Amino acid sequence: MQKIDIIGAGPGGLFAALLLRRQRPGCRVVVHERRQRGQDRGLGIILHGNILLAFLMRDEVFGRQIAERVRIIDRLSVRHRGGLHAAGERHLYSLSRQMLVELLVERCLAEGVEICWGHNVRSLASLEDAGDLVLLADGARSQFRDAHAETFRPSYVEYEHRYLWMYADVAFDSFEFDLRETADGVAVLHGYPYAADRSSAVIEMSATAASKLAQRCGSPEALATSLSRTFEQTLQGRALQLPNMGNGVAWERFYTVRCERWVMRQGDQRVALLGDAARTAHFSIGSGTRLALGDALVLADALEGVGRDVDLDTALQRYAEVRQEVSVRVQRKAELSMQWFQQVDDRMHWPVHELGHSLLTRSEEPTADGVSRAVQGVDEATASSVLYLVTGEFGLLAAHAALARLAGDPGGQLLVAGSERAAVIEALHAAAREAGQAEPTAAWLARLHVTDCQAEALGHFARIRARSLGLAGVQWLHFGIERGGAARLGLDSALSMELERLHAAAAAARSCPVRGFNLFGGLYTASGSTLRAAAPLPDTVPLTLR
Repeated sequence: MQKIDIIGAGPGGLFAALLLRRQRPGCRVVVHERRQRGQDRGLGIILHGNILLAFLMRDEVFGRQIAERVRIIDRLSVRHRGGLHAAGERHLYSLSRQMLVELLVERCLAEGVEICWGHNVRSLASLEDAGDLVLLADGARSQFRDAHAETFRPSYVEYEHRYLWMYADVAFDSFEFDLRETADGVAVLHGYPYAADRSSAVIEMSATAASKLAQRCGSPEALATSLSRTFEQTLQGRALQLPNMGNGVAWERFYTVRCERWVMRQGDQRVALLGDAARTAHFSIGSGTRLALGDALVLADALEGVGRDVDLDTALQRYAEVRQEVSVRVQRKAELSMQWFQQVDDRMHWPVHELGHSLLTRSEEPTADGVSRAVQGVDEATASSVLYLVTGEFGLLAAHAALARLAGDPGGQLLVAGSERAAVIEALHAAAREAGQAEPTAAWLARLHVTDCQAEALGHFARIRARSLGLAGVQWLHFGIERGGAARLGLDSALSMELERLHAAAAAARSCPVRGFNLFGGLYTASGSTLRAAAPLPDTVPLTLR
């Protein structure tokens, strides 16, 4: 390739420019940005550890610059009705978007990337002397993508809630979710620190509530003052501010973008989508910048062999397939998160710890499209049915044995802890075949739920999940014999004693270790590395809803 054009000087476009220029020193890399330098929009952004590691591995200078400037967020907090629910051991990293962009600009210029400021490219026809490859990184409202909609086939889904980007001159102690009931309706603050004295604050409300608030306040200044009073505790007495107060209040409506195709060929040019131009994910999971940077990394890897043993079309198709698969998973989680906040009014009467745990695990609920519809179709018999929670070292392999429980409980549901849904389904089919049992049907799989919720919170999560499904309670099916494990899972004393009894019985009868663990005596036998059910499931102690 002789030339690469990149439309958009956001984090994704600039990172792609840096990677491709370093990969191909003899290739012209030109970035076209419609704004002038220093006019980048945005406040703080959230990054994950794998992105920081990628920065260091791909460009040590840039990686160190970022590592020296990020703020570490190791706690998530939910505030509700004067109470606080906090969760630790979450490691996120934040910094100013403008700082990230400026550091990328400096590194790009140092590597010989050309950046054309104030240059708005709306279509391939308007791009003079287009390169062999054109990357569209011009955001969710990409004019270029929409000009070629017949090829990329974008679709858009708008959501009812409105949101407003604000900031405060205070560094929050954690990633904050503050849920407040106001005269206008429920208001939610999503906030996080990104500098020593600055935090981002996204305010989310229903369309009706946002309209009432705007009409009542009448001016941007009055609206900012009203919201500052609403979230006074979280703001520690500081004021919420609008980034461009003079331009009025611009409540935004989020919409999900999906593109059926990510790559276009027209004449000698190839065009590929990157970042929000390719897809969007609801802001509540903080994945926009992370996805764009990930796109740049995968694209650079895919193009590595072009010109030697890989042709450009094959490389771009590989990039598109990999990132579209990732996008499906992320958008599924984002959809669950968005739905949680759009239904927040129905949860405001919950106690703070129940609401907080539900919020922090909102994207861990089942993601198969048919699950919620199947649950809605269950009749009133579910009132006496339960949720069967499967845990333990062999929970994934043993889950197929719970079929007997579901067969005797038509309204029952199964929750498997510790893995991805696809992996659970694959393991269930394999275990059923090995045991000579009928494989799970689509109807049965519609009753399967999967969570990667943290172990210490599983009991609480299961209770909440059972309640949301209209079930009467939870039965915990634990497959493992590690002594002391019950206490670490946070089980109540009755179930802990029951598991300890089973542990002791298994310890006395154990005979065959599999993959470093011992099995319940008499419950399973081993055939190679595969488990076979040798007896019915043991009785368990029901965990009743409070």
